[in-house]
Amino acid sequence: MCNYIGQSKVSLKMKAVTKLGLTVKECLEVSPLSRFEVLTGDTGLENVVEKVSVLEAPDGIYWIRGNEFVATCGYAFRENKERLLEVVDEMAQRGLAVLGIKINRFLFSLPEGLIEKCIDLKLPLLSIPSDIAYYDIISSLEHELWNRRYVHRKNNLLNGYLSRISTHDSV
Repeated sequence: MCNYIGQSKVSLKMKAVTKLGLTVKECLEVSPLSRFEVLTGDTGLENVVEKVSVLEAPDGIYWIRGNEFVATCGYAFRENKERLLEVVDEMAQRGLAVLGIKINRFLFSLPEGLIEKCIDLKLPLLSIPSDIAYYDIISSLEHELWNRRYVHRKNNLLNGYLSRISTHDSV
């Protein structure tokens, strides 16, 4: 179960599909993300995730497109973890939805002030357990996102079809 302060969990399958992405809170209901620890409380849990990326290159922030879940083990910041404080500002400006960090891989502690900065930026900061592979994060989230898009498209097609039928019947 995900460790965060907030309301009880609601099944993704019970919610109507009104958007193409998932909120961060919904992402945390997906296995294995349910094992992640939210370090920033309720901050930004309603941010919408539409894609998943991995950040391990120092210039990787320039590839952020917005509404992303970015996972990192901090390799790009291993020699200067304070740089992460600067990078978080840039990522937030680029529309990052959530940042997940594997602590105890290359970063053995977070830079002082990072959690507070993320809270100020309304950017959820997650601790990723070290035994979870990027593949598991990416495939789980992309599967949920694909299903969300599929249901949304199917509903749009069905609504269009029903609308045409009702318009035809009322003539």
